[in-house]
Amino acid sequence: MRRTLLLTTALAILIIHAQTFAQSEPPPRVEVAGEFSYLGANDFGAVRSDPGIGARFTYNLNKNVALESSAYFFPHSDEVVGGLKAGKRFQTWGIFAKVRPGFVSANDGQLNIVPTGGGGA
Repeated sequence: MRRTLLLTTALAILIIHAQTFAQSEPPPRVEVAGEFSYLGANDFGAVRSDPGIGARFTYNLNKNVALESSAYFFPHSDEVVGGLKAGKRFQTWGIFAKVRPGFVSANDGQLNIVPTGGGGA
């Protein structure tokens, strides 16, 4: 049920986005957006899924290359990424690749150190 709702929401956003930007003029120099994200994690057998919110800032250098940064806030972790977005825009859609290294903080986690052998007395 959750997966169906998530896919339906994503499809609706893509359709609205395509209709909104169906133009051939250059993109705006600066873009700011709020985002909803869903993070699924499998921590050594314990499956956890967290909804979160975030914001994205994009500075378009030209029609095909942009600098982009995003910050996401989840109940158990936060994530900040930034980097380069490059691709091709067509009249009503585009395809892009992103390289955005970043930082992740786990503010509710636990660190377990487990010995893995290696000899002994």
